[in-house]
Amino acid sequence: MKAARYLMKPIKKSRLSCVLKVVISDLRYSNDNFIVERSDFGIHKIFIDEIIYIETCKRNTMIPATSGKDISYKGMKDHEAWFNKNLIRCHSGYIVNMEFIKDYQTVDRCQNK
Repeated sequence: MKAARYLMKPIKKSRLSCVLKVVISDLRYSNDNFIVERSDFGIHKIFIDEIIYIETCKRNTMIPATSGKDISYKGMKDHEAWFNKNLIRCHSGYIVNMEFIKDYQTVDRCQNK
């Protein structure tokens, strides 16, 4: 990792926040192994291989991963920008990681019961 900015002491909170936003933005697009998401609960690094699926949740998206669930303020189109070959958008409200699919079953909705 390279140095991003040099901050002089005493460090101002507003300047640190600005620098962190720039670094996070750079990280978000510089590595194919993980994404960085920011929410009210903090800043989270999510490894793409650990993402089980992404689901629309009100106006946000929820990202369940093997390391836990995270809320993202991005929409589904924003998530599609960093797809790898294992992430498939199978529905307008879902993106799934094909590595976690164990089986697939069809349901005959016209079947009389």
